[in-house]
Amino acid sequence: MAPWTGYHHPTGESQFELQDTSYDSAKDALKPTVQTTTTSASVSTLGDKPPENATRSRLWTPVFLRKSAVIGFICLYIALAVTLGVLQALDIKRQGLATTMSTRHFLWTYGPTAILAMVATGWGQLEHRTKQMTPWAKLRSGPTQASKALLLDYVSEAQPNALWASLKASDYAVALAITGSLLLKLLTVLSTGLLTLQLESRQHNHIPLVALDHFDASVFNTSLIDATPALSVVAFKSLNMSYPPGTSDSYAIPTLEMRDHRIEWGNITIKTTIDTFHADLTCEPANMTTHNVSCTSSGCELVHMDISVESASCKFKKFTWPNRFSFSWRNTVFGSAFAASAQCSNEESNRFVLATGLLDLGSDIKNITARVENSTVLVCEPHYIIKPADITIDSNGALLDVSLHDQVAPNKTLPLLSEWDLLEGVISSLSEAYSSLSLMPSNQKPLVLAAKSTPSIASFSSFFTLMGAVTRISNDTFTDYNFLERESRRLYSLVAAQIAKSNIMTPEKENHEGTCHVTEQRLRIRGLSLYFMQATLGVLTITTACLYSLVPRAVTSGDPGTIGGLAAIMARSRDLSAILSSAGALKLESLRSLLSNYKCETVVGYHANVAQFSIEVQEKMDNTDIEPKKTTEETDQKGHWWHPFSANIITKSIIAALLLLLVLPLELIYQKSRHSGGLADVDQESYIRYTWAYVPAAVMIAMQLLAGMIGFTARIFSPYYYLRMEPSVAHKAILSDQVSRMTIHSLCSSIKDRHYAITTTALSMLLIPFFTIAVSGLYAARAAQIPQDVSFGFSNVFNSSYDPEYISSDNGSLIMNMLLKKNLSDPLWTHGELAFPKISFATNDSLPPFPVADGSNFSVVLPALRANLDCTFISGNQLGIEKSKISEYRWITFPNTTKCGDALSTGWEYDGKPFGTLQVAVPLEMSVLTPPANCPRVAVTYGTSPDSAGINGMTCLSSIQELQVNTTFLYPSYQIVEAEPFENTTKVFSDGALSLVRMNSTLPYTYRTNDTFDATFQTILSRSNVSIEGRMGESAFPALVEDIQHLYRMSFAQIMNQVGRMPAPSGMEALNGTIINANRLRMMQTFWSTRILQFLLALTAICVAISAYLMDTRETLPKNPCSIAAAASLLASSEMLKEGVIPRGSEWCTDKEMEQKGIFQSYLFSLGWWGEKGTPERRFGIDIGRAEWSK
Repeated sequence: MAPWTGYHHPTGESQFELQDTSYDSAKDALKPTVQTTTTSASVSTLGDKPPENATRSRLWTPVFLRKSAVIGFICLYIALAVTLGVLQALDIKRQGLATTMSTRHFLWTYGPTAILAMVATGWGQLEHRTKQMTPWAKLRSGPTQASKALLLDYVSEAQPNALWASLKASDYAVALAITGSLLLKLLTVLSTGLLTLQLESRQHNHIPLVALDHFDASVFNTSLIDATPALSVVAFKSLNMSYPPGTSDSYAIPTLEMRDHRIEWGNITIKTTIDTFHADLTCEPANMTTHNVSCTSSGCELVHMDISVESASCKFKKFTWPNRFSFSWRNTVFGSAFAASAQCSNEESNRFVLATGLLDLGSDIKNITARVENSTVLVCEPHYIIKPADITIDSNGALLDVSLHDQVAPNKTLPLLSEWDLLEGVISSLSEAYSSLSLMPSNQKPLVLAAKSTPSIASFSSFFTLMGAVTRISNDTFTDYNFLERESRRLYSLVAAQIAKSNIMTPEKENHEGTCHVTEQRLRIRGLSLYFMQATLGVLTITTACLYSLVPRAVTSGDPGTIGGLAAIMARSRDLSAILSSAGALKLESLRSLLSNYKCETVVGYHANVAQFSIEVQEKMDNTDIEPKKTTEETDQKGHWWHPFSANIITKSIIAALLLLLVLPLELIYQKSRHSGGLADVDQESYIRYTWAYVPAAVMIAMQLLAGMIGFTARIFSPYYYLRMEPSVAHKAILSDQVSRMTIHSLCSSIKDRHYAITTTALSMLLIPFFTIAVSGLYAARAAQIPQDVSFGFSNVFNSSYDPEYISSDNGSLIMNMLLKKNLSDPLWTHGELAFPKISFATNDSLPPFPVADGSNFSVVLPALRANLDCTFISGNQLGIEKSKISEYRWITFPNTTKCGDALSTGWEYDGKPFGTLQVAVPLEMSVLTPPANCPRVAVTYGTSPDSAGINGMTCLSSIQELQVNTTFLYPSYQIVEAEPFENTTKVFSDGALSLVRMNSTLPYTYRTNDTFDATFQTILSRSNVSIEGRMGESAFPALVEDIQHLYRMSFAQIMNQVGRMPAPSGMEALNGTIINANRLRMMQTFWSTRILQFLLALTAICVAISAYLMDTRETLPKNPCSIAAAASLLASSEMLKEGVIPRGSEWCTDKEMEQKGIFQSYLFSLGWWGEKGTPERRFGIDIGRAEWSK
């Protein structure tokens, strides 16, 4: 041993600090430039005491082990935990973090995992440096048994093995660092299930709204009020048609529009405060007395009588009863509703009188008497208000709820609209609708009242007829005062609300604010993942805090990870170099035996005023001479080489194949998910939902570990492999430490040095963290559009044996009025031009055989009916025109038609204006009751003048078609949302059909024009894009036929829906259909995550395969080089350790500084056998020049 003496300070800190160095070319040595900084140190000097001008040195600490880095990790974990807490608070407060779509789930599934992947990369450096520096820390702490420090290897050990070994050795810094890595892996897995997408009902405040109209009585005109408001009552109450936007059964509001385009106008409700119209009646009971009963004709066909009515607050003078009665009716059930003036206690004297009962006219026509039995009379005062109300509407503008501000805002009315004016409007609408109301189907007529005498006939005014149509009352319900008052008020409010919306509003925009309740897909935090992540972050924070004081710092002079860095220390460690001089080829077991009797420590000393760092070996434990065991030849003869499991070509092939094989099941599962609408049903309330987040992540972490193991081993071999293959310059091997480098640095440097095996390895190491990132978005819960098979049965079908000429078209007039005037949705079992048979689920209770959510769709192919017209154009010069001698009536004779035998004749009265009319086409010598088959049923004439130049005509054959239609219904309402006809299935259902004259009566005469157009032409011309000129002349014939065809089909569908059905015959074959559950969530494998993951797996497998091909590590190293002694044994006694190659003070330089100062610059290095064969100097190791490959 060299005669060096010194002293050791227990703190383990250096008293010398090398701040800068400069190279003296004259003496070929490093001349440190000294700065004065004094710290406590453990030093060993080459004299009795350090000279006053000794070089000062600073021991090296890796960046990730510095206090600032550890504190940074502590702060990061605390910040992540706080962030999770803040996100949780926001999630609770806002019912989710953000509104998004399932197609954008990559943004919130990849994000948390990507952040943790980056954190794990940084922590991996901390773990590696802790493992690497721990043996040096043992040496720095004082004399340590050489085999327990120089041969200590945590770097190459698997994490579980290293964790157990570190705990046994009380190396708690290593144990904590490994624990931190394992916790980060757990945290990464947990992060994949942190965020999820859920449907939430949310409230948005201060949403800008615009009222598009407002109440304005200046446009109110009783003469413009048609039957639509009154008929609406039947449509809403009896036919289940929806209220028009902005109205309900009692209220009317302005039309509202939302201006906040950030919120989709979909499944939402809006609440706001706005002026609301409401009309009502205040009623009191009254008595009615008859007077002056007499006949007005000899046969007493009409009976005149006066009545007087008196209530608690009003008294009416005698006036004529407005109802019509005949003596032949004798006992008549009556229902009268009329407006009259009275003498009342308040200023307003106009009242609305409702009376019902039984009128008995006696039996003597010469002495008529009138006796009213079982009567109920109401005297009602009409009133209306317009005042602010809290209203709720849906996305279609339908009024869902109204709450008037009774105690806040005063009632107000419009200056130009009195309560009496509004009452007259209601009565006007009822009068206009009376003809349709009197022909309502029998099941909608009021039933006969019970009375003492047996009634012979009923006489009801329009108000009572409408009330009966919507209430379907029992025999004696009309005489119930409470019922009559309640239903009268309700009916009046409803009709008045419809009048207010259509006749008392004008366009004018006004800004409002409201509250929006919308069902949105919200990004929510999952509680289980959150709590486990917060707990894991808490443990990580404590772990890192403990590491703060335990990680080894300032234990080496420089980075010992590179061969050059270790060589610089070994150049000063003469004793250790001598011991290991011939140990390069020894196994680790032999090396351990060689060092078992020595103690070592690192010291900082000086020589010729130059600070130096070295590993010093103390005397042998048994006081024998220091001589290495000559076991080189023995090892050489055995030909032992270190070739770990992860470097085996078979292992690499298996892992590469496994990575590639994962691509196939991913594709198969994806195709299964795509074709089956998901892999499984998902219950978002069950903890099972975490499995499809955690299990794939755990699998990918396992693959990451396997691929990482291959890459890590290749990086260990890297500098030795290239030295073994051929002599290399320093920066490519001697100063290259791929293990300690960040992966991106390793990738770039390997490309620069053309070490393509390391390039592919580094690329695979760079890719594998993305496994967990990509897999975090692999599966997502989405509403699945999966059809489930279900069977349907017919409840009723259409009757093909009816006579179309005798179908009561009035049954469809109400519906056509609503469809055309109010633009309401089609009634059940109709859709546009089609009428459908009624069906139900083929189960005992007619319900679905499995749970189905409201709003779901079900589809079935149904046989639907559709009317059809085949029209022929006839020019004016083909028509016979004859004018009446006493009027402007014209007879039009059509030319001879096929299968009719004779010409057809029709006519109309010309008033000098453009005209258009549809009439029954009557064969001149045939009865209309027995037209031959395939004979035109209708003749159409239209034009601008009754001469041949200004008139045109057409005749039309009609038929009923049956065709198959793919029909989609909404559950549970059975509303048809889509109908797709299969035109190639069309066949004739019946050669008869509704004649166009019947259709004409179904259309409302509510499109007012000054021209002579019937209802059909009025309806066609009422559309904003149709002009009179656009439907006249031969060129307009196709468009006119299309318009008539559309109205004809619509009318036929509604009439057949009302009266053309019959019970379904028994034994009809069931229909097969499908149902799509609205809120059925399915686990879906996403396209992009699948493709990204497949790409990553395949590319990683290719990189592993290429790396295995390019880097054959067999016969490269005799032992694992990750311990200090193993690596040092390859350098001991080499020429490169001489001072001429490694000047004094080099151990204080970084690898970059060595390169800059030209150390190793002029040499080529290689790994192999050195010295003459068979001599004691023969050794295996690294040196200058070209080594021999074999012994």
